[in-house]
Amino acid sequence: MHKFLQCRILFALFALLTTSSLVCSAQKQANNWYFSTYGLDFNVDPPRLIFDAAPHESRVMGIMSDSLGRLQFYTDGFNIWNRLHQRMPNGREIFDLHYYSSFQESLIVPKPGSKTIFYIFMTDPASGQANAGFYYTIVDMSLDGGKGDVLQPPTKLTDDSSYRMGAVFHKNQRDIWIMVYQDITNTYLGYLLTKDGVQLPVLSTNAAGNTSWGGQFKFSPDGSMAVSSYSDYEEGFDLIDFNNATGRLSNIRHFDVSYYVPCASFSSDGTKLYISRYNGGSNVLQYDVSLKTKEAIESSATDVYSIIYNSFYWFQLAPDGKIYITKGGGGGGSGHLGVINYPNLKGKECQVVENQLYLEGHESFVNWAPLFIENYFFRTDLDIQNFCLQDVTKFKLTNYSFADSVEWTVGDGHKFIDDSISYSYATEGIYNIEAKIFYGKRTEVIKKTITINPLPVFSLGNDTTVCQGYLLKPDVNSGSYLWNTSSTLPYLKAEQSGTFILHQTNQFKCVYGDAVNLVVNPTPFVTLPNDTIICDNIILSLKSSTKTGTPLYQWNTGSTQESIDVTHGGLYWLRNNNQYQCMDTDSIFIVTKPSPKVNLGSDTILFHNSWLNVDAGNFGGDSRYLWDDFSQGRYRSIAGGWFPPGRKKIFVTVTASNGCKGYDEKYIEILNITDVENHTQLLKIYPVPSGEKLIIEMPQGLDYNVELYDLNSKKIYSSSFQGNMTSLNLQALPSGVYQLLISHAGTLITRRRIVKD
Repeated sequence: MHKFLQCRILFALFALLTTSSLVCSAQKQANNWYFSTYGLDFNVDPPRLIFDAAPHESRVMGIMSDSLGRLQFYTDGFNIWNRLHQRMPNGREIFDLHYYSSFQESLIVPKPGSKTIFYIFMTDPASGQANAGFYYTIVDMSLDGGKGDVLQPPTKLTDDSSYRMGAVFHKNQRDIWIMVYQDITNTYLGYLLTKDGVQLPVLSTNAAGNTSWGGQFKFSPDGSMAVSSYSDYEEGFDLIDFNNATGRLSNIRHFDVSYYVPCASFSSDGTKLYISRYNGGSNVLQYDVSLKTKEAIESSATDVYSIIYNSFYWFQLAPDGKIYITKGGGGGGSGHLGVINYPNLKGKECQVVENQLYLEGHESFVNWAPLFIENYFFRTDLDIQNFCLQDVTKFKLTNYSFADSVEWTVGDGHKFIDDSISYSYATEGIYNIEAKIFYGKRTEVIKKTITINPLPVFSLGNDTTVCQGYLLKPDVNSGSYLWNTSSTLPYLKAEQSGTFILHQTNQFKCVYGDAVNLVVNPTPFVTLPNDTIICDNIILSLKSSTKTGTPLYQWNTGSTQESIDVTHGGLYWLRNNNQYQCMDTDSIFIVTKPSPKVNLGSDTILFHNSWLNVDAGNFGGDSRYLWDDFSQGRYRSIAGGWFPPGRKKIFVTVTASNGCKGYDEKYIEILNITDVENHTQLLKIYPVPSGEKLIIEMPQGLDYNVELYDLNSKKIYSSSFQGNMTSLNLQALPSGVYQLLISHAGTLITRRRIVKD
């Protein structure tokens, strides 16, 4: 197994020194914070507000606690107070109080190899004052009865320093790098503090050459990088690589960001960078700085929060792994501290809360958080991927800096010791994960609960032979679908032989796939018209519009013909089969509407001097009528004198309100006489009244036409005879009065009333 950093060796070499290998020991030296009129105690979770600090200037304060989190002493850069909040005997006005700049920063670091000696580094940015520069002084905590005192006045290390300062441990985990930016030379100065004191600086030129008075300089908690943000207009920020063995900054990458960038901080595992951006509105951007190139890092920028109340002023990573935020100019909200609750998580999962920590009436407006060795806040996190059953779940740390080894417990009784592991769970469920990380003699335990989610298991069935159009679908449906045909429907019609593959994704984003091989035979497809409405006097011919192969037709009416004629409403279906026993069926439902039943009556005669009124019938007020003479009323009157003798057809079409039409026609015999001529001397009709048989005798041997009508002018009998006599069978007629007409060559000879008993 790869060894990340041999903390065990360091502890073996420096076991007698309580201040050695500080990164590998309990890191509570940063558990007490002071701002302007309030502070935070991180010895409890969540941190509690404290108000016990002595009155001090609102600056970036240096504060030191012991390994148990107990306050030792603190400074605002002008005075130094002990744990009892009393000025140390020689800690009064180590600098004359001035207001040339509000950006003074102080930082307290332990002297390597000592239990009681601490260095205070102070920046006093050049702003016209005589004592501008970068200084240090020394405190011995063994003095003044263990309350500590200052050993010497401040010693200047360089002139014209900026306020930008930070500190991380040397690669040996014993010595400490203190970095400060010198405006006048455009250079970062890296001072190494060893057991022998402050060494000559290592110089690193700042390629960006920015002289902004606003913004922040921060090391990443693993000491591999630094960030410098600038609150000048459109100056953005610099991301810089740091070599903790040589103290050199390199690979300065400048990121252009619109408007101002007052705040910057890394996440506790060093994989994420957060900046605040003020551009009329304000927001927080997250960058993934674990990526290898500037382009990739720049592309990872994610807007994780849009500020509502007040611009953000200062970011500071804390012992609990969260980033605490003070406020700048703008609206309300300065009665709270903002918090980025889970800085190691990607995107908005980091959960920025603008007004999270209420300050009980105190203000976070233009407050600076204290400054510490940034390694104190290093906390790796777990990166766990793939949460589906039968998948390979992968476990690793987000940052292996300082780690010696890792022991994994995956929640089902199995343990592994390795850098990272891949594991497949046998059953779905909730599992408690534990990573035990060994940093020399110190062990850190990270716990998380994960859920292994079920797969959307399904089957497409066995390989088989089917008919064209076979509906292929899973026996269990879940989530979304993707076929190898690119279809995203939950089913697929098989149109040709081949392999069909379906992947289903459930609500947990778990994916399961199945495949089936199908031999597809042709199907005699049937396509009948859509369901429809017809009039009940319409004949509808039904036939499939699709014809494939040599189908065998079977209608539900019993017909085996290709088409059928339909006159009644109802359900009709057609089934086709072929030699592969493939079958298709389609159906149509027909609804019929009533049509007008028009009856103009029987054919009749009309004398030259007579009138005939014909009634087409009443079919509702919205009905429309159209006669053969283009008249449009319900009734039609006809005069015998309007037409020449002979047969005339009259007809009418009636359109009801439902759109259906009715039709009827009748013939009228137009006679060219005005009355019945007297042929009684020539005609004999007997018996009168008649019974079952009527005999007619004519003296001439001509062709005669005989017609019998009832009293409604309905023709009930018609015949012709040649000669002198004929008979009419009246047996089927009911008793009553009838009209008998005898004509020759279109000329009426006589008309008689006949009474049948």
